[in-house]
Amino acid sequence: MRASRMKGLLLVPFLLFLFTVSASAQNFVYTDNNTVGANSVTAFSIGSNGALTNIGTFATGGSGAGAGFTAANRARVCATGNRLYVSNGGSGDVSGFDINTITGALSLVPGSPFATGGTAGAGISIDCTPNGQFLIAANAGSSNITVFSIAANGALTPVAGSPFAAGGVNPDGVKVAPNGRFLSVALLSSDAVAMFSIASNGMLTPVAGSPFASPAIGAAAGVDINCESNRLFVSQNSNFGTNVDVYSIGSSGGLTLVQTSSNSTAGKNSNVCALSPNQQFLFVSNQEIASVTVFVVASNGTLSLVPGSPFGGTGGDPSGLATNAAGTFLFTANSDESNVTSFSIAGNGALALVGNFATGRPLSSGLASLAVFPAKPGFDVCLQDDANPGLLFQFSSTSGAYLFTDCGPKGFALCGKGTVSTKNVCTIELRDNRVDRSVTASLNQCQRSGAATIQVVRNLVRVTYVLTDRKTVDDSCTCPP
Repeated sequence: MRASRMKGLLLVPFLLFLFTVSASAQNFVYTDNNTVGANSVTAFSIGSNGALTNIGTFATGGSGAGAGFTAANRARVCATGNRLYVSNGGSGDVSGFDINTITGALSLVPGSPFATGGTAGAGISIDCTPNGQFLIAANAGSSNITVFSIAANGALTPVAGSPFAAGGVNPDGVKVAPNGRFLSVALLSSDAVAMFSIASNGMLTPVAGSPFASPAIGAAAGVDINCESNRLFVSQNSNFGTNVDVYSIGSSGGLTLVQTSSNSTAGKNSNVCALSPNQQFLFVSNQEIASVTVFVVASNGTLSLVPGSPFGGTGGDPSGLATNAAGTFLFTANSDESNVTSFSIAGNGALALVGNFATGRPLSSGLASLAVFPAKPGFDVCLQDDANPGLLFQFSSTSGAYLFTDCGPKGFALCGKGTVSTKNVCTIELRDNRVDRSVTASLNQCQRSGAATIQVVRNLVRVTYVLTDRKTVDDSCTCPP
């Protein structure tokens, strides 16, 4: 049995703690500036009120394109490592950075940038598998997908068979399911969504029936998948409102339409979508009217508008969207003004403007994507193993959403939603028992101690992880360097 550590402060009566990320691990926003010629990343630190402070610009070693698809996510922070990856649309490659978790400074991964072997065209959209083993890059120009294996030092090597056909024309937004089994790709010019299974060696195979038509008005542009990996949200490139298709994801990766949400008065040109860390809200950007529409997400995935939507105040056309890990702030990348907008997120999903913050790059220079460190999801309880700080278990004491991460060389992440109960005045418990897993976690608020046991089937073998907390220590709850 391994010892683990947990952090916490007594904040409200009845011994209810709110566990937050340690002050030693800061929060940062990174923009892929996509500038023609030498590309760069601008870094911001996030203040407690959501205000951003520009802490520097870092060269990627590649070249930007200056324009391209709005929903292509050109910047990603891998959840199982303190690394940022950004794509370079002009030179058709991907750069990796190690993140200094204290200062936010970036250091190029040796060998960066790494060629995709495809044609960027209107952009290279990227995402990481949750176990940190693979980085996936969709090349819009050549309509194919490169899968890279990620070495221990962050270097990228294409896997056998790369690049793989995208299954349609002009891949835009991409998303790897949190369970690591499937890849979703929005095919803009095909107005469809391709679904691929991801093999243990990174190879991609289209699932039966792929690609799947997207019936909402517009063209499929942005995608996001919920924590339980059973719902897919597809936002539309459309001048006729804010439109989103919702699908259920079957056990084999096939899609079944749940809802087509068409909202002619709630926005315009809804390219990009992003779920909140607690999975309760879906944020959708409106490029034509410089605003963000917010939806409430029901348990079955159906959407309803948050009162007051859309919310204005973005400094230009909002493109890339990301929240901080706690889900208290939303950030948008704005191409026209080359700046980043920060919104605070209310408990009902409503947005309030914090401010607009300059990247220092020229206006309309191509900014369309950003990423936030640490990566979502965010939780109010964290266990981090003393003997092995690379074993992390985080969960929400309200919603029951959880994330287990093994930051080891092979990497593994398990995301889901369990049931939270109060055992006594001191103890909160979380449980999630399914065919493929058994998850239990407990938090003793009086003694500030906790434990978690995760049993999961991996490659037909049941694996058990145990974390035990013995004392409160200021943990980062991020993978160690």
